[in-house]
Amino acid sequence: MADWVHTQNGREIWITRGHLAALGAATLAIALLAFFVGVQVGRTQVETPSIADHSTVLPDPDREDALEALLREVESAQAAAPPLAFPETLTDGDPPPVPEAPDAEDVTTEVRASPEATQTPPPDPPKTAPVPSSGWAVQIASYESASDADARVAKLQERELKAYRVAALIRGSNWYRVKVGPYETKDAAAKARINLARTLGTRDLMVTEAP
Repeated sequence: MADWVHTQNGREIWITRGHLAALGAATLAIALLAFFVGVQVGRTQVETPSIADHSTVLPDPDREDALEALLREVESAQAAAPPLAFPETLTDGDPPPVPEAPDAEDVTTEVRASPEATQTPPPDPPKTAPVPSSGWAVQIASYESASDADARVAKLQERELKAYRVAALIRGSNWYRVKVGPYETKDAAAKARINLARTLGTRDLMVTEAP
């Protein structure tokens, strides 16, 4: 019994069982040969020891020499430096003399009176312009001279206004404030301030407590 195969040109090729057996044997032999060759190559790679790079394990002589030279320079610099003598310098010589405190009898204390204490008292206000003791008032102006303040009070009284003056000590000096009042409430004094500003033609008026 045989197999046959048609080719493209119409010819027939007959293949017998012997041919198939011979082809199978050849294929098997080639496979076995390839297997043994692969095994042998694998053994060769396993048995070959890897050579380690000892350059990273062994110390570098050049580096060792450089480090040793640097350490020697540091030691020589420390040996050449002078020793610290700060504590000895503090203890050498005699300490500076301590100044003596003056005796209590030699100390003189000068007491100066403040300008406010030596300030002369302000003159009394004129009897024609009595100073109220309570209520509210409108401040018209402030003068350094009592006579100037009294003159302004007299002019305001000519306009039938209840004017008076009071003294105030400011920075060691007496100032004399001219006011109009008194008024019973703060609102009444505020309304009076508006009317006084129109009458006197000035805006520098303030509402204050009397006197």
